[in-house]
Amino acid sequence: MKKIKNSRLVWLVLGLVLLLAVFLRFYKLSQFPSSLYWEEAALGYDAYSLLKTGRDHRGNSWPIVYLESFMDFKPPLYVYTLIPSIAVFGLNEFSVRFPSALFGTLTVLVVYFLTKELFKSKNIDIYKDKNRYSKYSILNFKYLPLIAVLLLAISPWHLQFSRAAFEANLALFLTSTGAFLFLKSFKKNYLLIFSAGCFGLSLYAYHGARVFSFLLVLILTFVFLKRTLKIKKIILIMALALGLVLSFPLISSLKSGQVQQRFQETSVFATLDPVLESNKKIEKDRSGVMAKVIHHRFWEYSRLFLNQYFTHFSGSFLFLSGDINPRHSIQEFGQLYHWEIVTLILGVVFLLKNFKRKQAQLILAWLLIGPVPGAITKAAPHSLRTIFSLPIFMIISSLGLVGLFTAISKSPIYIRKRLINKKPLFLTVGFIILIEFIFYLHFYYHHYPKLYSAYWQYGLKEAVGFIKENENKYESIYLTNAYGRAYMYYLFYTQMDPLKAQDLVEPYKSTPDIPRLGKVFFNLEEDSLKKEGSKNLMVGSAGEIPAGRLLKTINFLDENVAFEIREQ
Repeated sequence: MKKIKNSRLVWLVLGLVLLLAVFLRFYKLSQFPSSLYWEEAALGYDAYSLLKTGRDHRGNSWPIVYLESFMDFKPPLYVYTLIPSIAVFGLNEFSVRFPSALFGTLTVLVVYFLTKELFKSKNIDIYKDKNRYSKYSILNFKYLPLIAVLLLAISPWHLQFSRAAFEANLALFLTSTGAFLFLKSFKKNYLLIFSAGCFGLSLYAYHGARVFSFLLVLILTFVFLKRTLKIKKIILIMALALGLVLSFPLISSLKSGQVQQRFQETSVFATLDPVLESNKKIEKDRSGVMAKVIHHRFWEYSRLFLNQYFTHFSGSFLFLSGDINPRHSIQEFGQLYHWEIVTLILGVVFLLKNFKRKQAQLILAWLLIGPVPGAITKAAPHSLRTIFSLPIFMIISSLGLVGLFTAISKSPIYIRKRLINKKPLFLTVGFIILIEFIFYLHFYYHHYPKLYSAYWQYGLKEAVGFIKENENKYESIYLTNAYGRAYMYYLFYTQMDPLKAQDLVEPYKSTPDIPRLGKVFFNLEEDSLKKEGSKNLMVGSAGEIPAGRLLKTINFLDENVAFEIREQ
């Protein structure tokens, strides 16, 4: 009877945590962040175009490997998840962000089952101490999955990417689900096929997953090799075949110009700086054979990679200011909470003490491969490319909390003198977590929008709205591209007929931007095309338009001028 009550309590708490996760990810979703970033607008309009015509806005029919977008050639899976969202809610901010918030919430649920699978009751005894107080440790492990999902539900890192249309958030859901199904397949073999499907689909969700998923599958297989080999051979073959089939379009496109361009733009191995540094050192060392070995470019590239890699474990990135890109972090908080410095250290110590256990090996290996997608690219530390580490940070942090409670409850003071009561301890830790969570929410909803609305291209919606209402009054309209990708906002907020857009937008050539859509120009330098005596509308950034009758000013949320709208 007691077991049934405990089970009901667990499900009740899990349900409350999920409700909290839903609220935090969907509350005022269309308003916070303050505006659509240009990539969000592009994802939304491409989905809208596919829904209406079966082609993206550049005229490509149902792309599989990549979307042309702004010459960054995005994986297309997130766009396909947008199609039903836009079909139901229309083309707007909420519909574009809905799948990210949804999959963010589902990731919280998946991490519960992943943690439960790693620390299920029959495995708890491998961690407990052989003394009279070990039962307290077991009790905490039973509730460990709930602690992990609560931490993920309120995580600044996860909330930041769940409330905007980031493809990486979908990839995180797929890789976490793939890992859970892999572990579950040891009992129910057929789940390995679904695991392979999740990992295969993740390759089409986000570029970083193309590196991380491969590494995680290798680690899962290696750590649990004996269990994996016990799976029915037909299931293993089917899972491998599915993985290869899903990977084949991507593998076959590796030598394409689009993939090569992406590599050149983002990979640290595409930069020539290590080569130049290597040559410089070899020449300085008299160009001997030994000098060529010691100063080989391989060592320079390795140094660069390691430098990029370890920045993802820096205190500033994890606990103080986070990713330097204001779209990836609110800047006043790190990717994790300050108190997690303690819980992560305790969690890692616990795992190292139990390193012989497969669960500990998997968690630590997952932690170590998490930064790899960010380390092989130029911008580091990069919280979006390393989001795959997030579930493991939460699990380790929850282990640290359990370790903290257990250590104190078994301390000599507690055991002999009973001076420490568990309830005040729980309340104190809970109070610290709650206070910092409230501070984070305050910064996110009050400080962050005002300070960084410019980074979210705030004002372009209002500018395009003004143009849409008044475009029939003017022969030519000029909208500045000072904030980037202005043409995409025009397509999105006017909801231009995709067939018309495909006629006006040329396929990829050499520029990510479109200079003109009909009589609307997206470059103020095009004013040389204005007809003498014509009536024109000019929309520029502050001070960009030297003359003309001022019709309207649009401000960023910090009250600085974003756009000046003038008539000439």
